[in-house]
Amino acid sequence: MSKKRIIIIISSIVLLVGLLAGLAYMMGWIGGDKQSTSSEPEKKYYSKLTGNEVSQADSELPILGVMIENSEEARPQTGLDSAGIVFEAVTEGGITRYLALYQENPPEIVGPVRSVRAHFVDWLMGFDASVAHVGGSEEGLNLIEERGAKSLNEFSNSVAYFRDPTSEAPHNMYARTAD
Repeated sequence: MSKKRIIIIISSIVLLVGLLAGLAYMMGWIGGDKQSTSSEPEKKYYSKLTGNEVSQADSELPILGVMIENSEEARPQTGLDSAGIVFEAVTEGGITRYLALYQENPPEIVGPVRSVRAHFVDWLMGFDASVAHVGGSEEGLNLIEERGAKSLNEFSNSVAYFRDPTSEAPHNMYARTAD
């Protein structure tokens, strides 16, 4: 055998061994503790209201809607800034009211809580949310019943509600979100 032929055979064997070692390393067959490149990425969870990444537990929390007053006597409101989504609409007399929706990190206290109106019921149904309120218009209360909305009316769930003695009624009703 010629010297040139021996060099070609040895070079081919070295090249083949190198290719096989590289393939084995990429497949995770060698290389110690290297994790497989085919592992699935960690699952992420998101808030239904904000789209922000949250823990799995927070992503599974129910959505709480709260009717919050917006008259001058009601200001400053409590907990409104923590809402994931806020709807504002005129109720009567040019005064607006808010429907604040909470999922992850709700404030401890929200308010002042006021009565529900029909258009707010329409909006909260899209989120499968419960709604904290103090009574409501006849149309709003009927719509809650017709649609099977999750009502947290103060008149039948009073444990979560309290009146702030530093404000005048009806602008002094607040709710504890944990209750």
